[in-house]
Amino acid sequence: MPLTATLLGRIGFAHMGGDVGPVSRKGAALLAYLCLRPEGARREDLADLLWGPGRLANLRQELYSLRHLRGASEWLAEYGDSVRLDAVTDVQALEDAESDDAVEVVTTGELLPGLDRVASPAFVDWLEMERRRVAELTVRAARAVAERLRGRGRHRDALAVLDAALELEPLDERLVRAAMRAAYAAGEVRRSLERFATFRDSLREELGFEPAPETATLESLIRRGEPLPVEDELGRLEPELRGLSQVVAVAAGALDVEAIARVVERMPLDVAADLARLESAGWLEPDLTLTDRAEQVVLASTPDVVKRLLHHRVAGALRAVPGSKPDTVARHLLSAGDAGEAAPVLLEAAEKAIGSADPATAVPHLMRALWSAFESPPIRLQAALLLEGCAAQLGDLGLQEAALAEAEALAWQLQTDAGMADVRMRRSRSLLRAGKVGEGLESALEALEIATRLGDERLIARARNAVGGAQFYAGDLQGAEQSFLQNVDVADPVERYRARNNLGGIAGVQGRTREALSHLEIALTLGRAAGEHASVAGTLNNLAATAERLGDYRRALKHFKESLTLAKRSGSESHQGQVLVNLSVVYTRLGELGPAWNTAVEVEEIAEQLREPRLMLLAQEQKAEIATHCGCFDDAFDLLAEAARLAEEVGDERKASAVEASRLVAGALADPTRIAQVEEPLARLSGPQLADVAPWLWLGLALASIEPEAALRLCGRALDYGSESEHIGALAAMARLRVGFLQGATDDHDQIAHQAARELEGSMPRLEFLQAPHARLLLARWRASTAGEATPELQQERGEVDGLLASQAAGLPRSLLEALRGRPAAWLDGLSRAP
Repeated sequence: MPLTATLLGRIGFAHMGGDVGPVSRKGAALLAYLCLRPEGARREDLADLLWGPGRLANLRQELYSLRHLRGASEWLAEYGDSVRLDAVTDVQALEDAESDDAVEVVTTGELLPGLDRVASPAFVDWLEMERRRVAELTVRAARAVAERLRGRGRHRDALAVLDAALELEPLDERLVRAAMRAAYAAGEVRRSLERFATFRDSLREELGFEPAPETATLESLIRRGEPLPVEDELGRLEPELRGLSQVVAVAAGALDVEAIARVVERMPLDVAADLARLESAGWLEPDLTLTDRAEQVVLASTPDVVKRLLHHRVAGALRAVPGSKPDTVARHLLSAGDAGEAAPVLLEAAEKAIGSADPATAVPHLMRALWSAFESPPIRLQAALLLEGCAAQLGDLGLQEAALAEAEALAWQLQTDAGMADVRMRRSRSLLRAGKVGEGLESALEALEIATRLGDERLIARARNAVGGAQFYAGDLQGAEQSFLQNVDVADPVERYRARNNLGGIAGVQGRTREALSHLEIALTLGRAAGEHASVAGTLNNLAATAERLGDYRRALKHFKESLTLAKRSGSESHQGQVLVNLSVVYTRLGELGPAWNTAVEVEEIAEQLREPRLMLLAQEQKAEIATHCGCFDDAFDLLAEAARLAEEVGDERKASAVEASRLVAGALADPTRIAQVEEPLARLSGPQLADVAPWLWLGLALASIEPEAALRLCGRALDYGSESEHIGALAAMARLRVGFLQGATDDHDQIAHQAARELEGSMPRLEFLQAPHARLLLARWRASTAGEATPELQQERGEVDGLLASQAAGLPRSLLEALRGRPAAWLDGLSRAP
């Protein structure tokens, strides 16, 4: 059940008959704002509006309070970085002027009284604009309500509504005329003329204008006691003008003069002349729509059969006009009762929205197409397949499953092999997302079998890519690569794009960074040329991940943020979650641990809302890495245990190996005496499939080893992967420099340490990386050892390291923050020897 909100005259919220009271004025302002924004708002925008830039923590606290209000689980919806309310408000009655509820709210009072005292200039500015908007809605609703009351003979009630609206807009001439008409119809000629006199005097005094001729003419008619226009003139209109007014009313501003002429089958100049006559009589607005009252009178007097005919002819005229909106054409066809004819037009409208990366707009068009094409299963199948794709982009798993089930049933009914293959590929994606990897691969292979039997090259290419995706999910990187390689030269540019994009991802995972860049740059060109706007976000994501593997973190951040922008535009929360995971990784690599942690928490929230175990796995894994670096090993073990459970749930063997490897390393870092025990099991886990994570794990052990030879051996294992990352190079130099400080180091070790120190000193100025504080401590110790004694610079460097750690820790939970600040003691522990 939705939240019921009273926003006019007073502020109140209720759910299922019970009051819902926010605990703070800001909470009430937040609820009221979301009630007036049914499409929802981004968290960042809400924080900026009510607390100011960078105050997301305040918003999170307020949302935490709202979640505990009565019925919040039913009316409060949070999707990734957006928040939305399911609410019914009294303002909606104003927006729907045809609603009977509008009668009760027209005279209610000011919007959100008292909330202009909220201490936020941005909110106060918004409230002022919203009050102006609601005042305009009130005036428009007042006119509509008054005309409806007059139609029921309730002229005095209509006059009361109009007088209340005139309190808001005393110089609205259309309101004045409506009030004059209502008073005259109620038999109160004096009150009608008084309204004219009051308006005329105010207009002269405030603006120096005279009333419009139409208003003056109305006053003269009332003074003489003559019948008023519109209602009475309608019956006396010439047939051509009457028919023209009917067309204009039905078209509702969708047609220009020439299109109107086509509908009435007359010469455009003659139609233009008659439209001018309607305008001079006060019937026609400049945008070729009738005035509110004239439209109501004309439509009420037009038989339904005539209206259906006119809707059909208007749709035909619109189709002849280049650039006409398909959804407008479809609306007229549906009003004409031509549902079957409207269905393909609705598909066209949906495809246009999809091509503009706007799946949310496409969904209602597709739902109408499914309904209207009840006698055309092929069109229904096409609509169901498109709807499944839109739902997948939007992360609406319920709608996606319903659309896919409908498509399966239709494909079986039609016994179309191409449709069955398409459905099997989509079912494969759905199964993979649910963690059913084996079933997903089987479904993709079925699609490939059907496509091969048909000999349809485009379908074969799509199916190969589907099989490759399933193989990748199953951890079979070699098989996935072979499937995608078969598609690099196919005719279909979209499938070539998808193959290249996936090949880039696989090459990156396996440490073949330059090859990955080559594939991804080709993919980006193909994707943009093919108009694959939603998918290009993924390509940018992969390019950014590749830049991250090279250690070019600022470039990676740029691409990830571009990808996130496109993902948000497409409405896919699942895709947003994937990009946010990668952003968290880059923030971690840079040493911006607060943003890294909070971004991972945001991914957790998205994963929980979408019920995506794979996304939750990635969030837990990333939080564990941050906890490990801070030295909070118990926290890291708990997070990795949950990640291992999720990896098993989704059936991802590669991720299971990566999590187990991270767990081994975290245990050894907690107790460096265990490093020798984990070396062999880590080597078994660290095959080519973990080339993107293994070097970091080996270097973590090398930087904690207490034996010189072991440290060098562990460092060598990391470098065996041939990474081109400057960051990894710097960590290797740190490990070799540290060897010179360990007990048991020889002269040879000292030479290695001195060479590593020179390398590290050369790379430090151009690098920005997580382990920079550790590196600076090691270099300071080395400089002190070469000078033969402790120097003041060593103490000064320790102070700067403490400051750098405080900067890295900003935004972390308190336990992690305090642990990170204590890390230098652990880094220096055991470094008792001077090289």
